[in-house]
Amino acid sequence: MRTKEYWIGVMNEANSSSPTDKPYGYFASGSEQSDPSVFLWFESINALIDGLMWGEPAVYDFYDDEILLRAYHDAVAPTVEKLKEFGLSEEHFLRLKSSASNHINLQWMGKFEEITLGESDFSREVIYDFRDADELSISRSIGSDELDEFLEFLSTYGV
Repeated sequence: MRTKEYWIGVMNEANSSSPTDKPYGYFASGSEQSDPSVFLWFESINALIDGLMWGEPAVYDFYDDEILLRAYHDAVAPTVEKLKEFGLSEEHFLRLKSSASNHINLQWMGKFEEITLGESDFSREVIYDFRDADELSISRSIGSDELDEFLEFLSTYGV
C-alpha cells in the first residue's frame, strides 16, 4: 500500500493538470459544506478510480483510519468495479455519488469533452457560469477560441 503522502501528491497533480492532457475527471469536495469543490483530472479511467479509492481518503484524512477507510472502500467498491468493466455512465456516477456521500461530495464525473459540449445539467451549469449567465450562450458549446479562458475558469471553479 502506498503512503498517504504519495496519494496527496497524486491528487495535487490531478488538481493542477490540464484536462486537455488528462481528459478523465471529476468535480468533488469533502463531506463538509465548508470544503471547497475542485476539478481533478486523470489520464485514464483507472487513474481516476485510484484517485477516488485512495487519493480522496488521503486528502480528507481518513486514509490512516482503518475502520473509516474500509467503510469507504466497502461502500464504493461495487460501483468502482462496474466503472472498470463498463466505463463511465450516468448510472455509475449516480451510484458512486450515493455510495460515497458519507465521505465525499461527488458532483460530476466524466470526460472533459462532456463539459465543453454541455452534455449534462452540470456541464450546462458550468458553461452558464463561465458565460456570466447569458441564457442564449449556454446552448452553445465551448469553442476553440474560448478554450484557454475556459481552462483558466475551471481551475478556480468551486474554490
